[in-house]
Amino acid sequence: MNNNLKITGISSIPYNWNILPIKEILIKAQLGGNYENGESERGLPLIKMGNIGRGKINVNKIEYIPEDLTYSNEYLLNYGDLLLNTRNTLDLVGKVSIWRNELAKALFNSNLLRLTFDRNFVACNEFMNYVFNSEYGVKQLRSFATGTTSVAAIYSRDLLNFKVILPSIIEQQKIAEILSTVDDKINIITCQVAENENLKQGLMQQLLTKGIGHTHFKSSELGEIPESWEVVKQGTVARFFNGRAYKLSEWEESGIPVIRLQNLTGSGKDYYYSNLSLPEHQYCFNGDLLYMWSATFGAVWWKGGKAIYHYHIWKIEVNGEQLDKTYLYYLLTDVTARMKNQSHGSTMLHVTKTGMENLKIKLPPLSEQLKICELLTAIDRKLELLQEKKILYTQLKSGLMQQLLTGKIRANTYQPESAVA
Repeated sequence: MNNNLKITGISSIPYNWNILPIKEILIKAQLGGNYENGESERGLPLIKMGNIGRGKINVNKIEYIPEDLTYSNEYLLNYGDLLLNTRNTLDLVGKVSIWRNELAKALFNSNLLRLTFDRNFVACNEFMNYVFNSEYGVKQLRSFATGTTSVAAIYSRDLLNFKVILPSIIEQQKIAEILSTVDDKINIITCQVAENENLKQGLMQQLLTKGIGHTHFKSSELGEIPESWEVVKQGTVARFFNGRAYKLSEWEESGIPVIRLQNLTGSGKDYYYSNLSLPEHQYCFNGDLLYMWSATFGAVWWKGGKAIYHYHIWKIEVNGEQLDKTYLYYLLTDVTARMKNQSHGSTMLHVTKTGMENLKIKLPPLSEQLKICELLTAIDRKLELLQEKKILYTQLKSGLMQQLLTGKIRANTYQPESAVA
């Protein structure tokens, strides 16, 4: 730790560091072009506010300007360009990312601001990318945002007052290199997760339709299946229990937690509670299999204590002599994915309890179900380990950004081998 620090309005920093408003180190701030665009995959890609993440460009969804539309080369993106999202929702406005040639050629639109800095003050755009996405950077950008929750903007007159903590050029470069190394590790893990997800999907498709090691097959109403398999209605081997709908007057501040969709998807951590006495099947316990059937869809394991599941959730119990619960989890995961694909997105799905009970499934013998689950759970365990590793490196990066960018840890004394093994 460095004890030779001076107190500033942003943070305590080393005595030989400076704090300058961005207007003193900025050479150019350029808004992109205003172009007609659409989702047709013909024409030139146009990077818009929805493509800007915190530090990284997302090109999963791209819109294009028409092939016959004339455009100016001044709005073409170059490797290393730093882009700031000037308009979005109040929560998303002010995101900053670096363009790293995610696409061979692309334009940026008029809601994005390309920033060019004086190299006498700023070593590289990578350093400024970390500054904007640091704790003190995000806090400032949010303070500049004006507008409503759904429509907000950051104006240049305010952005020019953004204060930047500036170490020497050499230390800026070193900080960028350290953080980029951690980013590279996160990117590698992200790719490994994607590869294993693809492997799992392919393996599920094979195992849930062809099984393990079969050479003899028979025709069925669901297509060709192994001779030892059968086709049954899902409701004959599993029971689907409806959750309970609640009135506002029935919620309590304490008692048994009530599981809602957001508690299962990770979008909400807060629970409502109930003290009502309910039939035993209205409760769920650790390890129970649940299914979300409204707005958000899919099978999920409950990993908490005794709880009540809400109306838009089913609890599923299986006939253990015919169906393994983990096998049903994978079966429902596969079925849901196929229904989503057929419906062109989960928001268009219409799933009913009767429909799920009457759904016909391919059912292997129980012994083969267990072998299939063993293979799939092995991949799931690997995915869990990779996700945990990614979380560790993401936390490491967050801590390093806060410490390195304020001089609490100096770049020339940082020891990476002591961070994460």
